[in-house]
Amino acid sequence: MLISIRSESALARFFQLTVALLLSIAATQAHSRPLNDDDVEAIIATMEEMDTVLGDDEQKGPEDQIEDERDGRSTDISRFFSGLVEEIEKHPPTKEKLASMVQRHGFKDPEEWAAVGDRVYAAYAASQMEGQPAMTQDDIDRYMARIEDSPMPEAQKTRMRNNMENMLAANRAFHNVPDEDIQAVRPYAEEIIRALQMADDE
Repeated sequence: MLISIRSESALARFFQLTVALLLSIAATQAHSRPLNDDDVEAIIATMEEMDTVLGDDEQKGPEDQIEDERDGRSTDISRFFSGLVEEIEKHPPTKEKLASMVQRHGFKDPEEWAAVGDRVYAAYAASQMEGQPAMTQDDIDRYMARIEDSPMPEAQKTRMRNNMENMLAANRAFHNVPDEDIQAVRPYAEEIIRALQMADDE
């Protein structure tokens, strides 16, 4: 029996929706899996190689361009890796180099690398904040009130408001990191610090 074009189109849409749903479920399950040694070691290794992706142009390289684009804008530190990938999207040759580098370390693509990297970074930050009280909205409101009462220019006030909002979001995220992730990252704290310093120096 012949299937009409309309039926074929409906079947195709059904198939696409089914695949999208399965991929969504798989991504959720992957994210819910606790971090392990391989995840953390792979992220550290990629951090140590970031100069091969960002810093090899003779004059003004991709890293400088990305930093210029970020100037004056606040950054959500709980999305440290994801934010970097979003900026690199604007530089296709750099995105290709990043993809090649992260694939060598076992990641499917920069997006998967960023998702794992954000979790490693969040777990590291959470381990450093243990014992500290979570920042509350009241804390932010008091700080914002001091900003509003200050004589600083409005543009500077806007940047500080954005920074504080991102800080609050990151603080909440870091205080909700699963304990399993924190325990996975804890033995690598010194290596993560060194890798972050290397990335900052490049």
